[in-house]
Amino acid sequence: MQNGYEYDMKPSASTLSAPLPNPRPLTHRQIEVFRTVMATGHVTRAADRLGSSQPTISRDLARLEQVLGMALFERVRGRLRPTARAQALLAEVERRAWFKNSCFRVTRPSGNDPFRQAG
Repeated sequence: MQNGYEYDMKPSASTLSAPLPNPRPLTHRQIEVFRTVMATGHVTRAADRLGSSQPTISRDLARLEQVLGMALFERVRGRLRPTARAQALLAEVERRAWFKNSCFRVTRPSGNDPFRQAG
């Protein structure tokens, strides 16, 4: 079990290493919706967590898939299963979020840095 739900498929290394298409930049909202759906495994739960409605999140996901030019989820019996591309995208999104947060911590004034060790 990963990210709060089960994966039925094990992507091959070649599937994950294939480059994602590079269309328009993704918006913060698209990334937030994608990460939340991946974390919850459900559109309805993601909508609850984001304070939105299920139709709005479904529409946001459809737009994201349109921008990327690929399906990120398989729709099976009312459930979403992430594709290998969705898993690869999540890994990239998480890597970039970690990098952004690391840069923020490094550039904070030392007096306000909660990660600084006491002298």
